Formats: sequence, structure tokens, C-alpha cells
Amino acid sequence: MWNVYADVDSIMQTFLNEYYGESAAPYLYQYIKLREGALMGSKKSLWIYDTPITHKDGMLNKIMIKRYKELFDKAEQAVGANQTFLDRVREARLPVIYAELEIARTEPIKDNTELKELLDLFKNRAYDYKVTTLNERRNTVEEYCELYAQRNLADTRESLAIGCPITLGDRKISCQPICIY
Repeated sequence: MWNVYADVDSIMQTFLNEYYGESAAPYLYQYIKLREGALMGSKKSLWIYDTPITHKDGMLNKIMIKRYKELFDKAEQAVGANQTFLDRVREARLPVIYAELEIARTEPIKDNTELKELLDLFKNRAYDYKVTTLNERRNTVEEYCELYAQRNLADTRESLAIGCPITLGDRKISCQPICIY
């Protein structure tokens, strides 16, 4: 690796073939190169403490996320019955799932069920692959998922108190829904 004349692309492809399997490697390679190109095309610097939200209009825009997911789907299908390679591909997919979750927080939530399933998938896969922390600050996956659910997957049932009259002394007022966060 200290050889400044080494063919980085060749080294990367060798690693991908050996680690993810020859059938999945081309999809992982496409994912890496596509993400790299999208980052460069966005003209947005990549910083160590960025969140996915920083790049939601660039390398993590909806079209790119969709393409990344397609590539991971193909990689998973390609390795099929080889559990070792399948596990490695699924673990490599965790950052894409995390990015989807984080970006979803910045948009109106259309389907709580779909988002909850994605959060559960992230939590379960992280657990399966022994990923316990998200960053250098030691934020745990478990804490992240709990807070995410509390803040973003709130109960959608309407309160029975909304619109009911309240009596304060001799005055009657009615309750209206308000957003407190």
C-alpha cells in the first residue's frame, strides 16, 4: 500500500472480489464509483463530521439513494446462498439505510409503517453484525433507534381531548392541536 505507483483501482477490485465474492463485487464497485462521482459532481466537500443530511441534495439525493439500493439488491441476489458474502454485503449496506433514515427526518413522513420497517431493519442488521456505535462520540445504535422512534414515529392516533371543551372557572375554551417540537 505504500507504493505510490500502485494501481488503486486494481487493488480495490481485488479486495472487493475476495471480500464480497466475485459475483457481488461488480455491484459494490459500481456503488463506490457512483458515490464517488456523485460527491465530486456535487462540488460539496466531504468532512469527517458531516451527516447524511449535508449531502441530501448531492451524493445522497433520492435518485442516487435509489440507485445505491438497486446495486445492493443485485449484490445480495448475486451472492445468494453464500451466507458469508451475503452478510458482508448487508453490513456494507448499513450506511445507505442510515442515510435514508436521517434524510427522512427532514421531510414530511408519508408512511410511518415503511419508516418503522426501515428503522427495524437498521437496528436488527446492526445487532446481527455487532455494530454497536454510530460514531466517535459513542452514540449507540440502540439509543439512536429509540430516540428516532420517539421523535419521528410518534403515535398517529388523534387525541380524544382535541376539540373537547375545557372549563376554566366560568370560561369555556376548546382544545386545538398544537405542535410542541
